[in-house]
Amino acid sequence: MRRRSKIIIGILAGLALVTLLFVLAYVNQPHIDVSRARADVEINIKPFIDEFLNTPAIANDRYFETGSSLIIILEGTVSWIEADEANEVTMALKEPHLPAGMRCLFRESGDLPYLYPGDKVRVKGILISGPAYDEDLKLYEDGYLQDCLIID
Repeated sequence: MRRRSKIIIGILAGLALVTLLFVLAYVNQPHIDVSRARADVEINIKPFIDEFLNTPAIANDRYFETGSSLIIILEGTVSWIEADEANEVTMALKEPHLPAGMRCLFRESGDLPYLYPGDKVRVKGILISGPAYDEDLKLYEDGYLQDCLIID
């Protein structure tokens, strides 16, 4: 019994070590400098949204095939802009005739030039999720870009 306990403890310790190494490798991924990184895709918001809503499996394969998010440049119309207490800014890109849009997350309000709803912009950021339709809620959900900046 004593030998069996040592083997089980050894196996559990090995699994714990492997899990710890995996978590550390995942958490310590290098930060992507969006301003210096090359965009993987440049697209207008209408075909981008249409692709995710009409063929979600194909869109997910295209934009998330490598297992990591792509850097994209998305062109669209500003719907709204808001800042939180931490001075982080969220800007929504949404066309009036589309059921969903994209939310662009900026680290600071200084990353945004003076913009108004209705302005056409090009935003570069890391694609976190695409827009989708939630069957349970019967609602469209916006997609998200992170670490965004405005492109001239």
